[in-house]
Amino acid sequence: MTLAYGLSFLVLSNSHIILSHQLPERMSTLSGVIVAFQNVAAMISPIATGIIIQNEGKENVLQGFNYSFLMISGIIMIVAVLFILFVHPDKKKEKLDISNLEKAPNSI
Repeated sequence: MTLAYGLSFLVLSNSHIILSHQLPERMSTLSGVIVAFQNVAAMISPIATGIIIQNEGKENVLQGFNYSFLMISGIIMIVAVLFILFVHPDKKKEKLDISNLEKAPNSI
């Protein structure tokens, strides 16, 4: 659990690096999306954990905490598998050349 908690902080810094490598022309838009998802997750996760603990009742608070840790571990595992399946930085065929940025079409 400590390893998962510690490694989850790497997502904060590495997500922007991965996005800038995958889609450099849309980096600012996707950085905003990532920060928005992180903020929403920070609001929803304590609520979800509290609901899980309350559903177990006052006698089984420890079991509620166990279920919440299982839920967090499951979510981290699902996201890790999706990341491994869909993010392939070495398979990118075309890299953006800095000299061609002026010729790139505008997204507006």
